[in-house]
Amino acid sequence: MQNRDQYVPAHEYIIKRWKDGLRTESHPDYPLPYPFEPPCVDGAFKCMFYWDTFYTNRGMILDGYIQYAIWNTDNLIYLLNEHGFVPNSNSYPGMKNSQPPYLQYMIRDVYETTQDKQWLKKAYIALKKEYDFWMKERMTPLGLNQYLHNEKTDDDDVAFYDYVCTRIEQLDKNAPREVKIRVGRGYHAAGESGLDFSPRFHFDGVDIVEVDLNAHLYAMEGYLAELAKEFEPELEEKFLSAQNKRKQLMNQYMLCEDGLYYDYNFNKKEIQQREFNFTGQFVPFIVGLSNDKEATRRLLKGVEFSHGIAATGPFSYGFDYQAAYPFSFPYDNALAFWALTKLGLIEEYTRVGYKYLDMCSTSFNKDQHLWEAYDATKPGRAEKKEYPATEMLGWTAGVYQWVYYYLFLNKKLSY
Repeated sequence: MQNRDQYVPAHEYIIKRWKDGLRTESHPDYPLPYPFEPPCVDGAFKCMFYWDTFYTNRGMILDGYIQYAIWNTDNLIYLLNEHGFVPNSNSYPGMKNSQPPYLQYMIRDVYETTQDKQWLKKAYIALKKEYDFWMKERMTPLGLNQYLHNEKTDDDDVAFYDYVCTRIEQLDKNAPREVKIRVGRGYHAAGESGLDFSPRFHFDGVDIVEVDLNAHLYAMEGYLAELAKEFEPELEEKFLSAQNKRKQLMNQYMLCEDGLYYDYNFNKKEIQQREFNFTGQFVPFIVGLSNDKEATRRLLKGVEFSHGIAATGPFSYGFDYQAAYPFSFPYDNALAFWALTKLGLIEEYTRVGYKYLDMCSTSFNKDQHLWEAYDATKPGRAEKKEYPATEMLGWTAGVYQWVYYYLFLNKKLSY
């Protein structure tokens, strides 16, 4: 075990800063009933964001701020009950799509800590609504699900294409309208993945069933079956059958000879993007779709670099994508660490965990800041290509505490 002295300053800073970050006044577009922890104490991101909150919650729970995590989760349940889905954020742009379905994991973490069965029943009823949203609004002809968006007009997609041009300079600002509609729709879909933007989707965002989304829904079906056994036994078999069917379809369309699941393009009827790996491929190992340790090691080799886990391996498109090599976000490192701990790959998760702690603490000890993204190939924060580097608390801090407690104090959440 490494000496933890160098990691303590960031750890203690995070514990103290959760209180500074807590907001009691939410965005006026969609007010929230409870205080919440946004990604930033100061800076650009002061709304409540969906999947960020899972990683934030984990850190806060481990730091003893369980009430903050309950408020966060109850806010998301409130938005789900109000709007029929969990929005990207509680601001107007956030209503254009959802984000990866992480509410299930937040519910697990809160209940594990509180053992409040009355609260769990309320959360179960809401989680069924989220499942219905994905099954009704994001289904494909394959019987698997996709990321999409809630915009319905061509003008919306053209406007979004023009916006993306301000972030990705290689896009043709003068493209024909029909191209803007198609590509804009694809980027809208990619936005729902939380990976705005990634070479995983490139120009085909509306034609893809994604590995991580379907793996998350596989986990949700299993968890709903578990909760139904407690609260509505007559529904248990329904969710178990859906989970088994999903596994069969994922194995048919997405599982390759290297033991890894890949995104599938249902329009082209082919596996998408075999030239590089991406961190979403860790999710099947997290949720139990596969326990193939050698495949996990192969995946790790494709995304692990000298200073951390990159969002993807190197790719050849020539586009300056944000959620891609060499950038390293908290979720990239967390997904790798999570999968490796689930499979008991001690040497690998220890190495990956220390790289993340080093990545954050080395920078923090110099400038007293935590950042949204770092560079997996060299020390320091990422030189962002789509928008400026942003100082963070949120998921950067949450993942830092998750790894810190796991490696040094053997303190962890079970799932």
